[in-house]
Amino acid sequence: MLRILIGFAILVLSLESCFYDSEEHLYPNPELCDTLNVSYNLDVNPILQNRCYVCHGNNNTVSVYEFEGYLDLVNFIEKGKFLGAIKREGGFLAMPQGADKMPDCEIGILEAWINQGRKNN
Repeated sequence: MLRILIGFAILVLSLESCFYDSEEHLYPNPELCDTLNVSYNLDVNPILQNRCYVCHGNNNTVSVYEFEGYLDLVNFIEKGKFLGAIKREGGFLAMPQGADKMPDCEIGILEAWINQGRKNN
């Protein structure tokens, strides 16, 4: 009887040790938000194309502010309204208008690019 109990205990312990957890299996598709080396061409411009240029593009009459292109964007940012608007802070007109707030990752990428010197890369 003792041998059976010991054998059963060994079997249970060996099966328990075979349990495998990985972060990829537990949390599939985590949102990756790289804000370390942000590129205007690869990161910033695609966000602006999807979220901003519909109203703020050069060929649009919806908004007074046009910033389709690097220099126009930098000039607009220097006016001090860009981050407050996309973060929807008090005292700023919430952007994009008529749409949900931009995802935190996209806001983080834009803010990181601004803080990293607004490089045209």
